Formats: sequence, C-alpha cells, structure tokens
Amino acid sequence: MKITVLKDSIGDGVKYMLISTFCFTVMQGLIKYLPQNRIPTVEQMFFRSIIPAVCCSVFMVKNQISFKIKNMKLIWIRSIVGTFSMFAFFYVLPRMPLGTSVTVKYLSPVFTALFAGVMLNEVIKPRQWVYIVMAFVGVLLLKGFDSRVATMDLFIALISAITGGLLYIILRQIGDDDHPFTVVFYFMLIASGLSAMAMLPYWVTPNMEDGLVFLGIGIAGFIAQIYMTKAFQEKDDANFLAQFKYLEAAYAIIIGYFVFDEAYTVLSFLGIVLIFTSLILTIRLKSKEKIEKSIENA
Repeated sequence: MKITVLKDSIGDGVKYMLISTFCFTVMQGLIKYLPQNRIPTVEQMFFRSIIPAVCCSVFMVKNQISFKIKNMKLIWIRSIVGTFSMFAFFYVLPRMPLGTSVTVKYLSPVFTALFAGVMLNEVIKPRQWVYIVMAFVGVLLLKGFDSRVATMDLFIALISAITGGLLYIILRQIGDDDHPFTVVFYFMLIASGLSAMAMLPYWVTPNMEDGLVFLGIGIAGFIAQIYMTKAFQEKDDANFLAQFKYLEAAYAIIIGYFVFDEAYTVLSFLGIVLIFTSLILTIRLKSKEKIEKSIENA
C-alpha cells in the first residue's frame, strides 16, 4: 500500500507541472534571445498571446470542445491577473540576468502558500514552510541578486511574483468546470487584445528571425499554459504544485550556461541540490499524509 500511495502522490498534477515548467523555461530563454529595446515588450506579449490563442481555437474546433464559459467572472480575473504577471515578467526578463530574474519570480510559490491558506483554507504545516524556504534559498544560491539590478526592475519583478502566486489560486478556484483549453483560450485572447491596443503606437515590424523566435515563444507558452492549467485542476493542494515552479530555476541555469554564456559557481550547483531535495521531501511528506489518511479511512 505504501508504494501505491507514493505513486499516487506523484500523480498527473506533478507530471503536468514537470512539462509546464520545462516549456516555460524554454519560452523565457527565447524571450531573452530577442534583441533588447528593438521589439517593444507589449509587442512581444502580443505574439506570445495570439499564437497560443490560435492554437487553442484550432484544437477546440477540431476536437469539438465548447467555447462556452461556466466561470465567466473567474476567467476574466484569471486573464487580467495573468496579463499583468506576464507583462511584468516580459519587461524585466531582458533587463536582468536570466538567473536573477527567475530568482525574484520564484517568490511566487511563497505567495501561493500564503494565498492558499487564506483563500482556500489549505493547512500548511511548519515542515512545508521549511521546504518552501529551502527551495527558495536554493534559487538564491543559483544566481543571487545582481548589484546592477535597478530598484524599479526589482519592484516590477516582485509584482510578477505576487500576481503569479495569486494566479495559481484562481486556477484552483476555477476547478475542472471549464476545459483547460477553454481557460487558456480566453486568457490568451484577452491578453492579446490588451497588448494589441497598447502596442499599436510602438509597432516594430519583426524580421524573419524575430518571427521564428516569436513562433517558438508562442508554441512553448501554449504547451506550458495548457499543462499548468491541467495541473491546478487536479486534486493536489495548490501550494504543493506551486513548489514545482522552482524547477524552472534549475532549467534556467542550463540554458543560461549553454546559450547565454552565464557563469555559475559551486554555490549554483548547491542551489540545484537544495531545490531537488526540497521537492523530494515535499513529495515524501505528501505521500506520508496520504498513507495516514488511507489508514484512518480503512
């Protein structure tokens, strides 16, 4: 029974988060690849949003998935909060080292834990807080804070983290009443509409290379959003799933090292060990809770 419960604790929600975090990191690397100050941030957001919206609509029509919304209010809130979070992160990503930007961003699981306790009445044990802090310390060791980071950029990155943390709670509240493709479609549609209005005065025609990068950003973002939505529609606690976002920091190290020639130290690799140790301990704690619950219900 122990093995069965342990397998259950690494269920679909965790698998979806592993796929989502990898695709988000690929997307972030492609965004950083774009020349800074040539393509406006809002234009990058537009292509990041419109491509997944088109992909979603094609898939939904082909598979006869309804465009009707059951949770209209929550879908709108999710879309607006997600757009703010996306804009803030798109803004700081080219202005900060990749490792530094994700360091600030990955405060979002901490905010998710806080929001989950207040809004979803999820009980967060002291040991879980230890694991959350351990993972974040790991992120700090990966890159740390760069002294060249401007205060305003840091503030905007914190906004991205806070809204990102709230986003997971909203997805949990939406639940599985609406299909994941429906949720992502309306988010991308609203985000592309808002960014289109903002980008018109600053439009810069992309060249062929930019177009291919935008296509990659859109496809990676599409896959990442779908699997993140599917993950938070599963039955696992929101604060538990949110901790898997820390994996993006480890992925970012690999991309930063091999693609952007960013240097890392022994402390960076110690950070990776802390992140994975935190996740393993979190999964073990989750499996232990399920075992105890199964025994109680036996």
